[in-house]
Amino acid sequence: MVRYKSMKNFVLACVILFLSLKTHSFLFFVLLPFLHFAWLNKTELLDFKKLNRRHLQIAVIAALPVLYVILRSIFWPPNESWQDYQKPTSAGLMTGLWPVLVGLLGLSVIGFRYIKKKNTHFGLVLFTVGFSIIALALFPYFLAELYVGYAGRPAYITVFEFRADWRSRHQLLMPLGLALGVVGLNELFKWKKKNLFVSLVLVVSVGLNMFWGSQYFLQSLKQEKIVELLNATKNETVIASVGDQTLRFNGRENNFRGYEWNGYMTLAGISTDRPGCEALPDGSVVVLKSDRPYLKALISRDLGLYFDVTPCSEVLAKDS
Repeated sequence: MVRYKSMKNFVLACVILFLSLKTHSFLFFVLLPFLHFAWLNKTELLDFKKLNRRHLQIAVIAALPVLYVILRSIFWPPNESWQDYQKPTSAGLMTGLWPVLVGLLGLSVIGFRYIKKKNTHFGLVLFTVGFSIIALALFPYFLAELYVGYAGRPAYITVFEFRADWRSRHQLLMPLGLALGVVGLNELFKWKKKNLFVSLVLVVSVGLNMFWGSQYFLQSLKQEKIVELLNATKNETVIASVGDQTLRFNGRENNFRGYEWNGYMTLAGISTDRPGCEALPDGSVVVLKSDRPYLKALISRDLGLYFDVTPCSEVLAKDS
């Protein structure tokens, strides 16, 4: 879009950009090619006396996300159960807007100092640019409230929580900003020309990724064992509901979804119906448990999993 001058290549680039909007987080990032194109063609765009091809092109780029949203609502709307997923909200807008405004303020101060020919520490410039990119990367996910505050913690804290379930997938657009921010802080806090901050971040990052990687490894063993346990109990127990108290063996302590349990039960050759004790009083509540510590399970590759089975009659009597 910004490299070639011919109209044919521009049209092809617009088609490819439009198709990329199927990844909804990229909708917001139309702003980047828009600004890049505007900057490269600023002389022609600022000539308002005569309408030229650049004005038409910039209008097309700006219209692409609007056109995509309209066509999506008409021709390929989401299923009813997914209509609220990735849907912008006013609360999400306010959450996502504040980091963007802070980043813009920092960039404005740096720009003002540059105009006044005042020096700004290179590390501070890198950190500010990195923070701004992180703010832009997270904006779509804040906007759709895929990151929200809970347990008294604001949404900004939940971005960096260790027990992230599968929410870490919302961080795929953050690495560039994080890298710039870390290098910027390293320049600010350099001591005797040693990259202490970068070294610390690398050590912590490698350590965390090794730990989370071991969790996903144990989760793969756990999934195989669940199928074995279900297969062993299918002729003895009618399952009314299932639970899991061994989240320490799951990557980022993610919870198994209902469709995942359906998959395990299908592999074990048993019914996936789990209507609950009130609808199936002759059934049982099955809870996955283990008494084995994490490190021992990792070293031995034996998670010590077992099913704690409670008849629904006991559960209903206790509830009443």
